[in-house]
Amino acid sequence: MRPSIIFFDEIDGLAPVRSSKQDQIHSSIVSTLLALMDGLDNRGEVVVIGATNRLDTLDPALRRPGRFDRELKFSLPDANARKQILTIHTAKWGACQPDESTLTWLAEGTSGYCGADLQYLCTEAVLVALRYRFPHIYMSEERLKLDPSLLVVDRNCFTNAMRRITPASRR
Repeated sequence: MRPSIIFFDEIDGLAPVRSSKQDQIHSSIVSTLLALMDGLDNRGEVVVIGATNRLDTLDPALRRPGRFDRELKFSLPDANARKQILTIHTAKWGACQPDESTLTWLAEGTSGYCGADLQYLCTEAVLVALRYRFPHIYMSEERLKLDPSLLVVDRNCFTNAMRRITPASRR
């Protein structure tokens, strides 16, 4: 049907670099995808978009002219953007929201983190604070009511959380 947009998220999983070690099924999938994309030229009004975080694992034949006409690179956020992202993810924390200096410290210390990494960092930091402030919740089988105003998410919580996270750029 025209007009159409076909979007492949994580296209590297569908069309990885072909090698002699790769099984025949994966090579066949990549070859079929390439042949189908070559046939789209005549169809018009069909846009194909592929997204990947791992460009190095994508089969190079997919990047040749006539298959994907343009490549857009979205860089990792700089320190200012990371601070804004952290501010968004901690905005509803109330009394335990990090202060301005902590957010700046975090933004400067998270080079190489993408937005999803920063969101995960915030979640992990809260879990670290929960484990520290309310250790009994992990031993109890009954439902407990906790007072979130007693929770303190400080730099130590973020430091511990950072030890548990490998940013996407370093995986």
